[in-house]
Amino acid sequence: MTLHGVRATGKTTRVFRVMEQFEEEGYLCLFFSFKRSQVPDSKILFWTTFSDYLVRTAPEHIEDQIKSSNDFVNLFSKRWEKKVILFIDEYDIMYRANNETISSFLRIVRNIKARKEGYAIWSINIVDPSILHLSSKEVTTSPFNVYRPFQNPNFTQEQVQFLFKEYANEERIIINQEVIKDIYMRTNGYADGKSKSKIHFSHDSFI
Repeated sequence: MTLHGVRATGKTTRVFRVMEQFEEEGYLCLFFSFKRSQVPDSKILFWTTFSDYLVRTAPEHIEDQIKSSNDFVNLFSKRWEKKVILFIDEYDIMYRANNETISSFLRIVRNIKARKEGYAIWSINIVDPSILHLSSKEVTTSPFNVYRPFQNPNFTQEQVQFLFKEYANEERIIINQEVIKDIYMRTNGYADGKSKSKIHFSHDSFI
C-alpha cells in the first residue's frame, strides 16, 4: 500500500492508528522511518539503519543487526508467531539514494511479493509526501502498488470500497455494498480506532 500527502497532515499518526488496529487483529506491526538528514548512500548504511529501527520496534523478535539484504531475508524467512506488517515512513528519502542501494531494497521487496508464502512478512506499506516511481537500472518495475495510492487525510468512498473488496476476496466472503457505504458515511473515511465505527480492513495485496 502507498499512503501519500503533504507534510504535517497526520500521515504518521494515521499509520500508528492503523497499526493499532492490525495488532488488535493479531498481526505484528514494524515501523521504520528515514531521518530527514540521513540519505542511505550505501547498502550497508541502509540495512544498518533499517535494522536499528526494527530492533527498537520489536527488540524481542530481532536480536542480530541486519547488515545486508541476505540478513533481512534470513530474518524473515524464519517462522514467526504472527504475520508481520512493515510500514516505511519518509520513503521519499530513497529517491536520493544511489542505484546500488535502491536495487538492493527493491529486489528484496519484489522477491517477497513473488514468494509471500516463504516469508513472515504479510505486507509492506510505504508513506510518502508524494507518490513517485522508484526504480533502478536493475529493477525497472516498482513492486509497490503506486497506481492505487491512498491520499491523506481521509480515504475516499472508492478507496474504502476497494479495501473491503480486497478483504472480501481474500476471506472469500460477501460484504453488502450498503454496509460498506454506511461504514464510510459513519467514519467519513477516517480509520480512527477511537471512533464509533472504525474502518477495519485486512489487505493481502498491499505489497
